[in-house]
Amino acid sequence: VDQIQRLLLETPGAYVDVGANVGFMVNFATNLKREVFAFEPISYHVAKLCEGLSANVREGWTTKELLHLYHAAAGPTFQSNVTITRPSDHVGKFDQTSLSREAVHQREVVEEIIPLLEVDQVISSSQQAVAVVKIDVQ
Repeated sequence: VDQIQRLLLETPGAYVDVGANVGFMVNFATNLKREVFAFEPISYHVAKLCEGLSANVREGWTTKELLHLYHAAAGPTFQSNVTITRPSDHVGKFDQTSLSREAVHQREVVEEIIPLLEVDQVISSSQQAVAVVKIDVQ
């Protein structure tokens, strides 16, 4: 976290966050007025990320126009539908989310069908060079 924050403070340009989770680093980057491309496959995390962004917008720390948020997986190619498997909502932690059911060691699971977006295609719309890429995936 410290290294990413330092890089964002020192390096001008856009920030790409693959596996954005609930948006800790996304909010840090948007508060620095950086254009952000965030990819997050878990719907619960996307909702929490949006809550945090809304609070920062209300406080005047950022604007929603800086964030390009994708409820999707990120990869080298596009696929319209991939299935991820994660523990059910009442388990309370999603650190076992996977493309493989066998990797999730919970009895009750939820499957989410999401797109797999090609990162290079998505960020090509940026008016800035990409300064920092964080990849944090399970």
